[in-house]
Amino acid sequence: MMSDSTVTSSTQPVVQCVNCKNFSFRGSGEMSRIGFGKCLNGGAKWEFYGSTAPRLCRRFDLADDSLIESRLRWRQAKLDELSQMVRTEDRLGAENDAGAQS
Repeated sequence: MMSDSTVTSSTQPVVQCVNCKNFSFRGSGEMSRIGFGKCLNGGAKWEFYGSTAPRLCRRFDLADDSLIESRLRWRQAKLDELSQMVRTEDRLGAENDAGAQS
């Protein structure tokens, strides 16, 4: 679903929300753990935007490099945590399966 902040004009540059001053992971709850955040320029409370998905946006305002780097580090740390959790669950599941077959 396209929100009012998304345009289809070919004159708009392709951007990523993570690079915008108007983007934030705060207030996104569990969605932030998988790389989604909110646009501070509005939108419904259930609207989330993929931080690194390419998109066209007429409200894009480039953030400072330090903010972008901080967001990307935070996002990667959350994705690493999620990946570790999945690997642990897979390992425990395999151990339980092996124990059940004995």
